[in-house]
Amino acid sequence: GFEVLLVDTNYKNISAARMEGLPCRCASIVSEYMEELDLGGIGQLMAMTPNDDLNRLAVVEFESVFGRASVFQLPPDGETSKRRDPSAHMKGRYLFASDAHFETMNSRYAAGARVKKTKLSDEFTYDDFLDANGQDSLLMFVISDNGVLSVITADDAVSPHPGDTVVSMVSTQRNAVAG
Repeated sequence: GFEVLLVDTNYKNISAARMEGLPCRCASIVSEYMEELDLGGIGQLMAMTPNDDLNRLAVVEFESVFGRASVFQLPPDGETSKRRDPSAHMKGRYLFASDAHFETMNSRYAAGARVKKTKLSDEFTYDDFLDANGQDSLLMFVISDNGVLSVITADDAVSPHPGDTVVSMVSTQRNAVAG
């Protein structure tokens, strides 16, 4: 497995995470408390709140801890303009896909989509996975056959290989039909 830590100010979310056995802290990601927290074993930040500004602040705050290549955020929701779009040094790498906004992902989840882990092989390739789960499956992570986790970003052109494990958000209705 991989070391993870969920940080959220919403106690309901923290309680749900604890019930699932996830390590978590009820705190603001930009609080002084986070400066004192041991993040040993944690190598990346994924800012995934519904608040685009908070996601940017978290990225800026933790860039010095994890490095520019290892701080990610959900793409901002809605249209951006030159006036509203932050400069490059004020944003992280956009997670998953350019349209993977918080509201979009939340709506997909509410409609029944779930995160699924699938091991690829010569007999069941990534193309087979897409045929079975739909071209709209959202590839989130790839775990190589030697255990290296790759976070998928909106800029990535990824083609997972046999032996890799893909972690994707897929429609459960489509998945039930596909088997």
